[in-house]
Amino acid sequence: AMVPEHTSSHFINPPLSPDAEQSCIDGRSSNALYIFIFMCAQILIGCGGTPIFTLGTTYIDDHVRKESSSMYIGCMYSTVAFGLVVGYLLGGFLLSQHENSFLGGTVPRGIFPGAPRWIGAWWAGFVLCGIFLMLVAVPFFAFPKALQREKARLKRDEEYMAGGTKMVTGVNQKVEVWKPTGAADQQSSSSEIPQKQKYGRDIKDIPASMWRLLCNPIYMVTCLGSCMELAIVSGFVVFLPKYLETQFNIGKSQANVFTGGIAIPGACVGIFLGGYVLKKFQMRPKGAIQFVLCFNLLCMGLYTLLYFLGCDNIRMAGATLPYFNNSSELDTFQVNLTADCNMGCRCSPNDIEPVCGRNGITYFSPCHAGCRPGAGHGSHLNYTSCACIVPNVTMNPEVTAVPLATSGPCPQPCLAFIPFMVLLFAMTLVVSITQMPLLMIILRSVGEEERSFALGMQFVIFRLFGYIPAPIMFGNVIDSSCILRKAHCGKPGGFCLVYDIEQFRLRYIAVCSGLKVAAGLLFFLDWLLITWRHKRELKEAPPMTVGEIVSSIISLDRLSALGWGEDEQKEDVLPLGNCAEDIADGGNENAVHSGAEHNEKERHCQPLLRNTAAQPGTSEVAC
Repeated sequence: AMVPEHTSSHFINPPLSPDAEQSCIDGRSSNALYIFIFMCAQILIGCGGTPIFTLGTTYIDDHVRKESSSMYIGCMYSTVAFGLVVGYLLGGFLLSQHENSFLGGTVPRGIFPGAPRWIGAWWAGFVLCGIFLMLVAVPFFAFPKALQREKARLKRDEEYMAGGTKMVTGVNQKVEVWKPTGAADQQSSSSEIPQKQKYGRDIKDIPASMWRLLCNPIYMVTCLGSCMELAIVSGFVVFLPKYLETQFNIGKSQANVFTGGIAIPGACVGIFLGGYVLKKFQMRPKGAIQFVLCFNLLCMGLYTLLYFLGCDNIRMAGATLPYFNNSSELDTFQVNLTADCNMGCRCSPNDIEPVCGRNGITYFSPCHAGCRPGAGHGSHLNYTSCACIVPNVTMNPEVTAVPLATSGPCPQPCLAFIPFMVLLFAMTLVVSITQMPLLMIILRSVGEEERSFALGMQFVIFRLFGYIPAPIMFGNVIDSSCILRKAHCGKPGGFCLVYDIEQFRLRYIAVCSGLKVAAGLLFFLDWLLITWRHKRELKEAPPMTVGEIVSSIISLDRLSALGWGEDEQKEDVLPLGNCAEDIADGGNENAVHSGAEHNEKERHCQPLLRNTAAQPGTSEVAC
């Protein structure tokens, strides 16, 4: 046997460059500088991308109705998922273009997309996206700190909390609402607004704010549960193309297309549906966490199905089964690509170019199959006189007198690909549909002035316990299923050439299932905490004052929505000033009203206010 002359297959890896050989001699890596530059670039990308998710989320939540904020935030997060789809498609197109195509250079001959020496225009994506980011960033400078309507609402809140008198613009009546006169109540009501205004202006507030968030059990448990979810997402999605490539024996480009075309759109739809459900049913934190628990249990069931949706190991001689199917060799089989039939061929263990023998067994390369040089062109080669290929006993001896092999691995029947992709879409939808409810729980578990800082700290927790360790953990689990590695500097330590795909699937799904169970337990604890806090607040709630009850019945947001503060009033709503004035006049025997006018005003005012004998001239809500 001899080494085949045709080595232009896309499985062949290029030889070590002179710099790489020198680095092996010196015992150092020649890529350290480039890796460091990429790490710095990733840090800058993280610094620039985080504010849009922290400040942008609170900006939306501050300027829309509370029942509608989840819908708008869900739309924002859905566009993020859609951006991943565009990124995959753009990256696939740019990588199919040679790096010299955009610089007026010449593409070297003899290489093509998919060849080991092919280098796509990987840098073009950074340039294009960087230009687009600079163009999009310009309108952000025109955004005010707060919209005008929000400023008016905050001003009315401040006037209401600071004093006992509130003016409603557009109505020429002044409403006096009774407020408690205790010293403690006066001090707390008068100091609450200034404290909120001063919050975050001093860097010394950061330690106290961090400690307050760390001592918030609902906030911390929700963040940790979300970390488990994001660990699954970051690890599963990052290695999903590799999983599809090895599990179902498809090409790299196809794996990327299926990842960007099926998995990520499922997440996009799920995020949007999560925000829509919150808006439609106006869920409170307790209902939101129950919603999360239900879909978490559903996702656990879907993960169970993934254990059975896979293909069998490739039948490769020397890697997954011995060269010759002797019973003694099967019992003591160890991975070894060298056999008696190819001992003198000096085959390289780093150049994988699988060929399919007529016996249905795949061989690492034509050399390892003991074949003579093949005939043909391109990637379609036929090999004859292969010493290691033993024909099956069921084959016709006349046909297999001279064993043959063809380039490429032997096809393996596997019907699990389509069910897996359908299940993958459903899983990504179910996982992502809980993102908006979890975000709403975070926003409602902290004070209004703490939300931006809480979201920023949440992203820090996500990075520390989710995004950073998850790819490392998944990568180690995947590497543990490798059965044959490429040699690096004469020692096995390079990337994996052949995986045990059955162990790959079981360990890969087991990590996802374990993280999902941990997330479910944390969300169950979160539900207990939210329920306990809700019961405690109902039990320990002090008697409500007039201003608090009126604000709860006719909120300032509702008054603004109905037209208060405008020149034209709604016909079916009586201004609060008229109600208060009528009630104040109710104790005056000289107050004269026509019958129709009196009945109309009584219909609006009676459910809210009634006369009080204890304090004439003031009003009290009839509970």
